[in-house]
Order: sequence, then C-alpha cells, then structure tokens
Amino acid sequence: MGAALLRGISFEICYSASIADVTARRNLIQNAAALIRVTRGGRGIILSSEAREVLGLRAPNDVINLAVLWGLSSEKARDAVSGRCRVVVRQAEMRRRSYKGVVEVIEDGVGEEEKLERKRKAEEQGGNGAGKKVKQGSGGGNAQGGAGGQKLSKKERRAQAAAAKAAAAAASTAASS
Repeated sequence: MGAALLRGISFEICYSASIADVTARRNLIQNAAALIRVTRGGRGIILSSEAREVLGLRAPNDVINLAVLWGLSSEKARDAVSGRCRVVVRQAEMRRRSYKGVVEVIEDGVGEEEKLERKRKAEEQGGNGAGKKVKQGSGGGNAQGGAGGQKLSKKERRAQAAAAKAAAAAASTAASS
C-alpha cells in the first residue's frame, strides 16, 4: 500500500451497493475503515457511488458525512469527494497525451495582455516580435557572407562573432566614458 501511494495510485471506495444490502453495508464499513487506517488517514482515497440507478446517488455532503463515520477527517473526506478526483482524471489524461515525459503545451496560461506586453518588449529590444533571439552579425545568423552570399565555414563564423562582440564592447566603453 505504501509503495502504491508513493507512485500516486488512488483507491476508490464505492458506496452505492451498501445502500440496499445489509451485508454489503457491513463489509463496506469494515473495508473502508481498514483502507483508511492503512493509507494513514485517507491519503489517495476517492469516494464515488458506482450507482446503476438514480436512487443510489447521494449528495456530496452526505458522502462526506459517511466518510467521517468511517474515520476520515472532514477535510480529507471533502478532498476524497471532489479534489482528488480531479487529480486522478488529470493524471489519466497526461498518461494518454504524453510519451516518456514529453508533454505538448497547448496554452501557457498567460493572458492576452501579458502576451502583448512581451511582444512589445521584444520589439523594443530589437527582436522580431515573436520572442525569438536574433543573432547579431553580418548574415543575421544565417551563415552566409555579406558580399558574395557564399556560406561561411564554422571558423569564419566564429571569427565574425568575435569581431562583432569586440566591436560591441568597444562601443559600450566609448559610450560610458
């Protein structure tokens, strides 16, 4: 049980079978109390109805009171009814949409105003507005020479970059004095 909890596995307790049957009710109370005791106060427990009919459903507050009778605290019972369920659904979605930890980010959670502010700052700094860095130098970073349009070797590109860096350093020293 401890290893399962460390891996993030949740345990579901379904209560609707115990509504009509007395022996199912007795077994549910015993098993739920044992599961709560083993999980150290109800970590990783989800409460659901598994009802096949509408009469098997109960209000969330009724289910919370039922879990308190089994030995959960009211906060953990509320989490078992609503909070932990969301986490489990999100984990299942991530398992389906990811491959070895690689996740596709659809929305970054940044509002439109903040995106516009970032774009404006990038344009002020001489960027291209898309938030990408543009290399300084004669070819705009595309590895072509200025005059003939011929491709430069790696050694020549490094020499150009060093010359551009030295020129920028000389310009900033001249501007500060």
